[in-house]
Amino acid sequence: MRLVPISCIKENTLLAKTIYDIDGRTLLKRGVPLNQKLILKIRKYGIKSLYIDDDYSHIEIKEIIKPEIKRRALKAIKSTFDTLKKQREHFDKNGTDNVSLLAKIAKDIVNDLLSQNQIFVNMVDIKTMDNYTYEHSLSVAILSLILGVEVGLGRDELCDLCIGAMLHDVGKIFVPLEILNKPSTLTQHEYEIIRNHTVCGYDYLYNDNAVKSSSRLIALQHHEACDGTGYPNGLFPPQIHKFSKIVAIADIYDAMTSDRPYRPGIQ
Repeated sequence: MRLVPISCIKENTLLAKTIYDIDGRTLLKRGVPLNQKLILKIRKYGIKSLYIDDDYSHIEIKEIIKPEIKRRALKAIKSTFDTLKKQREHFDKNGTDNVSLLAKIAKDIVNDLLSQNQIFVNMVDIKTMDNYTYEHSLSVAILSLILGVEVGLGRDELCDLCIGAMLHDVGKIFVPLEILNKPSTLTQHEYEIIRNHTVCGYDYLYNDNAVKSSSRLIALQHHEACDGTGYPNGLFPPQIHKFSKIVAIADIYDAMTSDRPYRPGIQ
């Protein structure tokens, strides 16, 4: 069994692992021979890669995060964003419960990652579905954790980094979808609305005790740049939290390699 991009799958290749949608429902069971009709159907769900059995299946790359944990994380992120959209005026108990759930899942992800003797990064495995905001949030969190491990962060710091990374784009709940998904060039006014998601996200999380200040800062600072040209505050390295620097790198990488309405991702 190995994981390959869907664009590389040949007719009648056997599906090696059951695939699910973001809500955990079965889309296609393992063992099914894949044909063009099924592949087109799978593509409509934004799935970018599949586990298959073929002549090269003895060359296997271990998954970074268990699929079950990944599905739970995606559902929790989606639930949190959906809840926050409905509670923009005040962060009530339900919202806090959602963030607390993210904190628990962050620990599960960190524990799963640290349980591996060697972290072999399979970038295809990180990016499997394209429910963009939620998948992007999870992908950025996983990439950030890998970087965090490499720079020597401890377990508690990794959990805080993971929570902040999963919530780094929470301010986009204030951005109209027609602007977020606009396929053509943004106007200056629309661009300013997009840029303001950093401030909106930070302000929204500011009074929530379930999110530590270091995690909240990620929402504010993940578009700052080391040369001072970033936004919203044009900060320089000493002023940017280390978590924000890590998430900024992961965010840029994932954005560049993801398909968007206005351009295809870099392969």
